[in-house]
Amino acid sequence: MLNSKFFISILVFVLLFSCEKENTDPIDSHIKLLEINLETYFGDQKLHLDSVYTTSENYKIQFSDIKFYITNIQNGTKSLSSLAFFDITNSNNTLIKVSGISSDFANLTALLGVDSSRNHADPSAFDNASPLNIMNAGEMHWGWNPGYIFMKIDAKLDTLNDGISNFNHFISYHVGKDENIGLLNFTSIPWKVINNNLSSATLRVDMNSFLRFPQAINLKTETITHSANGQEALSTKAMQNFVNSFSFVP
Repeated sequence: MLNSKFFISILVFVLLFSCEKENTDPIDSHIKLLEINLETYFGDQKLHLDSVYTTSENYKIQFSDIKFYITNIQNGTKSLSSLAFFDITNSNNTLIKVSGISSDFANLTALLGVDSSRNHADPSAFDNASPLNIMNAGEMHWGWNPGYIFMKIDAKLDTLNDGISNFNHFISYHVGKDENIGLLNFTSIPWKVINNNLSSATLRVDMNSFLRFPQAINLKTETITHSANGQEALSTKAMQNFVNSFSFVP
């Protein structure tokens, strides 16, 4: 009889301990997360590397690289994220996923590029996991001057319209330098509630818009900028068009 009572006591203790452990699990149901995903499009078509799209001039175009930095994502004095990096070769389209409440970030501003203080910092001094660390930045960093490439867009075109696929015309827009940084400004962000802890919004970049608005890029003559001396006009146009190509999906 004593052994039976002892066994029951042990069982009750184990059950109580298990319940207590479950209730004090470190998962905090009060943590709120905000996520921004990014999609690349060409007009109304989802954009994939090396797929063929048709420009307004009836040229055939294949994009081979799209990369960019976004920094200082905030609403007024409230910071959502200090840094985001997009590489189209990465299958994960999550631009940022951070703590935040959607009502605090109904509007957003950000820099398309790397803010001046970090642009000229030692690229090897950043945290090993940072996209700004030289081991991760790789070709997105030119050196001490002018610093990082803010946006990198490479593509090849067939401009002959002769029915023969001949993608031998190349464009390369690599824009950096402090004076070329872009300003993103969004109002009424369409946050969608995914669950009690997560709200999400989708940012889209339209590469057809990039080629055309607000100023059309002449794809035959305005083929390259690496932000060097003499390339200022095309660098400015490319950055302005790229800023214009971003919008949140309703």
